[in-house]
Amino acid sequence: MGESKKHEASRRLEAVEIKRLVEGVAVDVLLKNAGAHFEDIEPAGPVLQETVPKSATLQEQLDALFARAPEAKRVFDVFCRDLARDIGLDPDAVVLEHDDKTWRVHTEQQLESRLRARDRARDEFASDARRLIDVVRASIVVESEEDLDTLVEHLNEQYVAEEEQEEDEPASTSESKKMCRGKWTDVMCMDGVMCFFTDATTCFVPDHPVVKESYYVPSCFGATSKKDDDDDDDEYYVREDNARVVRFKNRFKHPLPDGSREMRYHIVMALSDGSRFVCELRVLLKQLIEKKSAKPKVDEGASFRPFFKRGGADLVEKIAKNRDVSDIARILKDALNGTDEDELEALADLFKHLGELNIVAVIRRRLVELAHAEDSDDSSKLGARLNGLASVLHDLGSLEEAKPLYERAIAIGEKSRRNRPNLAARLNNLGGLLQAEGDLAGAKPMFERAIAITEKSLGSDHPNLAKGLNNLAALLQAEGNLRAAKPLYERAISIGDRRLNIDHPDQVTRLNNFALLLWQMGRIKEAIPYQERATKIREVRGETDLAVEYRGELDGLKAGRTYPYPDPYRTGF
Repeated sequence: MGESKKHEASRRLEAVEIKRLVEGVAVDVLLKNAGAHFEDIEPAGPVLQETVPKSATLQEQLDALFARAPEAKRVFDVFCRDLARDIGLDPDAVVLEHDDKTWRVHTEQQLESRLRARDRARDEFASDARRLIDVVRASIVVESEEDLDTLVEHLNEQYVAEEEQEEDEPASTSESKKMCRGKWTDVMCMDGVMCFFTDATTCFVPDHPVVKESYYVPSCFGATSKKDDDDDDDEYYVREDNARVVRFKNRFKHPLPDGSREMRYHIVMALSDGSRFVCELRVLLKQLIEKKSAKPKVDEGASFRPFFKRGGADLVEKIAKNRDVSDIARILKDALNGTDEDELEALADLFKHLGELNIVAVIRRRLVELAHAEDSDDSSKLGARLNGLASVLHDLGSLEEAKPLYERAIAIGEKSRRNRPNLAARLNNLGGLLQAEGDLAGAKPMFERAIAITEKSLGSDHPNLAKGLNNLAALLQAEGNLRAAKPLYERAISIGDRRLNIDHPDQVTRLNNFALLLWQMGRIKEAIPYQERATKIREVRGETDLAVEYRGELDGLKAGRTYPYPDPYRTGF
């Protein structure tokens, strides 16, 4: 690499608002390992409120949901308070007063309003209120990484159900007790009466009037609750079997699109009538709440995830200690002159998400040079590096320079029987470039091959397949083949609904693409719900420019206007 390129990178670096970078990420650097080592817990299928009837109107579903929500909130708040005490924390202790809100170790939250729940069920879940699993919610706020680890370890050890083998019911109980499904797990004595509990869906409770008055024993998880007649309030004694974690999303390891980091549990609580209710627990770290209002313009979710993977947080920590622009420019210059590929990758990721693509291109060129020096001309590493450089050049609009790099990366990928998904990604990239150049005939086989490879290597329900389907649909739409594009968009959206977060940017783009296709086909009534959903997500994410654009398109749909985009490449993705 010539010296001029290195100096160009230094000059570009000085244009970055380094103070924002240093001060804005310093707290994150100190917390770079917080909670990131815990793995997600995902059920085999969607988590649903089972007390909400499937074959009912939305109004009837909401009636069933909100009939049990107040009791679920009482039981869940007691559970959260006990959880805090279990790890030695005072649930009422004030952790932080921030933005006119007091955060306690156990921070109660109001029930979601029925109106808001109705809108979300209609707009996000196709009017299926069973998927509203955060109507009852609460937060636990901790002050240290140690408390965070202790809390998560306790929850995962005590409340995550382990797979159990079938066991025969003890012969002595088979006739004298109601038949239970599952494994007998506990026996306890209440007022001298022996009661058997199971972690399945039914349990036996003796017909005893004293027991009935003083206790309830839900038919799920063997939970018990006792009412103290000397107290004005109901005091719930929540056994461990009363609650089960059914889903855990570690947003420290996989941040939300807006960069938010938290633990998010979905926990099934047993109620007094034996029904079960899914509640949401958010586990927050004090320092990240403090930082939220002064958040930098860096997409933390995107910027920091690569550092967790490659150890690049050490690099950011080094940058954070140097508040002088010239010192930070020297760090970049030293990296470009060196051979530490992990450091260069981390720098490329950081500056990409800062929007400094010219610096990224310089770094990517250096990584290609190192791959050439280390490996043969057809190594998998070289193929990945060429694709990375081509991608940033593509983003910069240097299509002529990017095209042969994509082609060479694809040729290398063709020789390998491994990493077929990577080959599919490169084919998608080249297809997008060709479509941008107006070469629809050349782009089409790229997208078709990418779809075939992805489906064969990753399966028919993988998010990467949705990308290829969307790309091919957009091309067919650009060709004017609207009827062929429609089922591809529908399949891409269906995969995204099952496999991605509801506000994932790729999925929002597809919703908008499909709405525009339907508009172009003259099917305005069908288009409106998709555009409403996309618009609402853009607004919630705070993406003002796109939200305004989407809102304008939605207004045009509702007004019955003619499809406004003659440009055939308007919907490409």
